Amino acid sequence: MMSSLRVILLAAVCACLASGCAAPAGDAFAGQAGPDRGTCDSEARRLLSPVDVFASPTPSAPVATRLPGGAFVYLCETRHGWTGIMYPAKGDKVDCTYRGPSDQCQTGWVRDTLRSLEYG
Repeated sequence: MMSSLRVILLAAVCACLASGCAAPAGDAFAGQAGPDRGTCDSEARRLLSPVDVFASPTPSAPVATRLPGGAFVYLCETRHGWTGIMYPAKGDKVDCTYRGPSDQCQTGWVRDTLRSLEYG
């Protein structure tokens, strides 16, 4: 009984991998808005170097903006080599987690190579 269950499970995993369900290919997230704000950290981090921010977590997405080293960001969800971030507009206060719906910070996606320092 246990052996046939393992065979069925292995077959299901192989079928899933063969069909590409393990990871999205290409532009599977194309057109997606920014990351879910509910997944963002409550503490800001300071960027150690400049970073390009993309509109969606896809290789073909255009660069939406470039944040300089020293800018503050809040890390959000991660997806297949991309990290969602939330960040204040230039000149705004670093208080993204305390803002109301009408004054929210901007969001975007960066490659997982983001280097930052955590602040409390």
